[in-house]
Amino acid sequence: MTLRSQPVHFSILPLPTRGRPAGYSGAVGHFTLSRQATPSVIHSGDPVTVTTRIEGVGNIDSFPCQSILLSGVHSYPPRARRGGDRLACEQVLLPKSATVLVIPEARISFFDPEAARYRTATSPALGLTLIHPERSHAASPVVVVPVARSIQVMAALGRVRRPVDRLGKYRLPAHPAAA
Repeated sequence: MTLRSQPVHFSILPLPTRGRPAGYSGAVGHFTLSRQATPSVIHSGDPVTVTTRIEGVGNIDSFPCQSILLSGVHSYPPRARRGGDRLACEQVLLPKSATVLVIPEARISFFDPEAARYRTATSPALGLTLIHPERSHAASPVVVVPVARSIQVMAALGRVRRPVDRLGKYRLPAHPAAA
């Protein structure tokens, strides 16, 4: 059996150059972005894993895993885990000398064909406060909190007080003496 149909003609339009964000990687679709750092309680010299997640519909393979390079921090190369409509970029950071460290916001740009324009998705910066062993008690952890959501983080000589987020909920105490 042979079937025939009328030919279908269509035009492929190039992506617009107007409004194209710097660093655009060629992604077309609709995507969301999030970033987290684990563990949430650390000591100076402990490794921190930063996971950046991109999810959505489109050519997700266009996104590279961007390295986080910070002064006073040893950065291992990021590892990509791809699956279906998601990409997880994991990078291990080893803070060496800073007492306060800000992991910058993550940012991706893509062309949204439904809106016929470029869009940019961001996730907030993450703040880490580190206690050095010579300035703290033996078991003085610190807390990793999102910079934009935290109202206060107090760390001084091994004592971390319970910060309160905007919803008024207490986070778990980072140090038994702080409870």
